[in-house]
Amino acid sequence: MAPISKPFNTSIQTRYNSNLQGFDAIQCVSCGNYSIYYQGKMIYPIDSNVSNPNDDMQENVKIVYYEAKTVLNISQKSACALLRLALEMLLNELDISGRTLNDKINNYCNDFDSNNRLIKAFHLIRIVGNEAVHPGVIDIDDNEDIARAMFEILNEIVDETITKKNKMDAIFEYLPEEKTNSINFNSSEDLK
Repeated sequence: MAPISKPFNTSIQTRYNSNLQGFDAIQCVSCGNYSIYYQGKMIYPIDSNVSNPNDDMQENVKIVYYEAKTVLNISQKSACALLRLALEMLLNELDISGRTLNDKINNYCNDFDSNNRLIKAFHLIRIVGNEAVHPGVIDIDDNEDIARAMFEILNEIVDETITKKNKMDAIFEYLPEEKTNSINFNSSEDLK
């Protein structure tokens, strides 16, 4: 590769033309590291600019989340399909039964009296993930914003299903037992 005559910004980076169609490389003048682009999209290093997983996300679900984050810039379809898998794994970790992901979502929402926003979040990931694998109406390749939003939505689901519950439980533990013994939780597991 030979440097182009006009780099983007000589104080920050030097751009190289590649003999490979559609590929470019940029070298940072400060650190010497390279970034590789294909058709104008950075493919190395992998930096998808989406948030990290919620701290309360289970480790096995985080692994799939990070995998989705890694492939996002290369394949939005793959990222969405992996996030759908992460959602199903999350529901499995929460011991939600059901034959299909749709069944598990409905069982969770029925068991824990979920709000409409949470129900929409579950189904957004399910439907977009399904569409990524079985092409239909949604063309994920044409709308990167949809794929990026799925990461935030999964984090919100974890926040609603795990983080907020954990915070409430931790605060509730500070109450004296003689004050909490008389509380009727209507046998809802979510409140116990």
